[in-house]
Amino acid sequence: ISGNTIQNNNTLLEGGGVRIINVDMLDFDNNTVSGNQADADGGGIYINNLKGTNAENFIRNNTINNNIANADNTGANAGGGIWANSSDVSIINNTIADNDAEEGGGVVLGQSLVASAVISKNLIMGNSAVINGGGMHIDNGIHTVSGNVIYNNVSSDPGASHGGGIDVHEGSITIINNIIASNSSYKWFLNLPGVVTFDNNSIVDNYVTKQTGGFSPPAIILTQAASMQQNTISGNDSKTGSLIAYLSPTIATDMSNNNFLNNSPGFLVSNPPTGVTVIAQNVWWGTAEAGLIDLLVSGDIDVSAPASGVLISTPISPPTGVSAVAGNGEITVNWDANPEADVAGYKVYWGNQTVPDIENVQDVGKVTSFIISAVTPGVYFIAVTANDGATSVDDVTTLVNEDQTAGTESWFSPIQQVSFAEADLAVAISSSASSVVVGGTVTYTLTVTNNGPNIANNVVVASTLPNGVVFSSASTGCAETAGIVTCNLTALDSAIPGNSASFDVTVNVPETAGAAMFVSSVTAAEFDPDLTNNTVSIDTTINAASNGGGGGAFGPLLLISLGWLFGVLPVRRTSKA
Repeated sequence: ISGNTIQNNNTLLEGGGVRIINVDMLDFDNNTVSGNQADADGGGIYINNLKGTNAENFIRNNTINNNIANADNTGANAGGGIWANSSDVSIINNTIADNDAEEGGGVVLGQSLVASAVISKNLIMGNSAVINGGGMHIDNGIHTVSGNVIYNNVSSDPGASHGGGIDVHEGSITIINNIIASNSSYKWFLNLPGVVTFDNNSIVDNYVTKQTGGFSPPAIILTQAASMQQNTISGNDSKTGSLIAYLSPTIATDMSNNNFLNNSPGFLVSNPPTGVTVIAQNVWWGTAEAGLIDLLVSGDIDVSAPASGVLISTPISPPTGVSAVAGNGEITVNWDANPEADVAGYKVYWGNQTVPDIENVQDVGKVTSFIISAVTPGVYFIAVTANDGATSVDDVTTLVNEDQTAGTESWFSPIQQVSFAEADLAVAISSSASSVVVGGTVTYTLTVTNNGPNIANNVVVASTLPNGVVFSSASTGCAETAGIVTCNLTALDSAIPGNSASFDVTVNVPETAGAAMFVSSVTAAEFDPDLTNNTVSIDTTINAASNGGGGGAFGPLLLISLGWLFGVLPVRRTSKA
């Protein structure tokens, strides 16, 4: 089944868009399954009892979005995007987005104990479940979940929901090399009782909120993981003061070699039953001090030999402290340096679409600031990633960035949003006199006008004083530094288009005659479509003081005295001083 658009269908039973059962082999490739509804399981695709292996059955390269299971809101029907049961199938390189179900908003793998599915290189994002598994719900089986981006999914019931990202009930599940980011739930955002291996994942910026009834839930539950190693657990928030990771293992667990960074509250608690060993060595807890580490753990857990610093063997963490500030036609992005010792540089992503589809990227090197220039009006999303300089393994033919899922490039920092409106500002200038005598003063009046079409915010007028001119005074809101007078026009911060504001700058002119040019320019946060009216100048002529014919005030007196002495001047003398 290839190259089809299966859209806006509905059924009272299973499989709102597609229902496939009892086939020998399946290749469901390059289709769009969108806007379908089922009152039972499988809003988009329903699969049951495939006969082949996961090397023979494929759901790949499809867009599966905006489908609904349990459309009649009765029962606990599951699999908004895909419902697969009793089937060995490979679900690869699909966009599974914005689907909805009572359970398993994106993907559901059913109750077969022996089914073996591979879920790899998919974008599973924006899906919603009422109770369990906003992104993915696994009932049972022997499955591998690898190389996926599981992002921004939610389980929404305040009284019962858990597993905003992944919810596993039972089975033998391997979860490796995934990005699990920005998922949310009222209980744990990862519910993983059936997981035996949970390695090399980036668990970033997820959160849980307090469940109805006052229970403060943990964020991650593992009960039978033999290995939870080399994960980066960064920036997660439980909202209620509950724990970031909670282990109640039924078998020996090795959770060594993990990084815990910037989590809230940042605790790890283990309460293993008698005779079960939990090893957590070479873990970076945010500190290497034994006394402080003891405050971060509870129960019988071996935290000996902690890491002395942030590990570089785990996926690199996203940058923190990111800010994006709009200027006139540009955005200045700043961030904090990453704590990993092997950071080689950063990439800045920006565009009119958000993660993970941001259009533009620039490798900016090992710096912590970058200016995005030539920005036109619109809404921009900005994020920063860090990388460790490893050779790229990204396959451009897949939906996911393999550098991110492999951990050599971090997941995105929290998204910054900047709105660029358009406002045409103009500045005009006049002076109290076109000419002035040396040593005098002149006052310049600047008028800034917003010609629209939008409000102008953070308006700044900068004026350069001519050489030799000495600043005297200026209107409120202005200040002079090193010959530059800067005025912040708060009067235009909330002005409607067409409004204007004026201010005065008074200067003392030099003692030397000549010409002085006063230059002013205006900027704002909004994009200015016409920069030809943003700078203005005015010339002022500085005249020498008049002395009536030269020689200064003593010239006529000297001539009179000499005339009397030599008898060459008349007795009466009229002179012009």
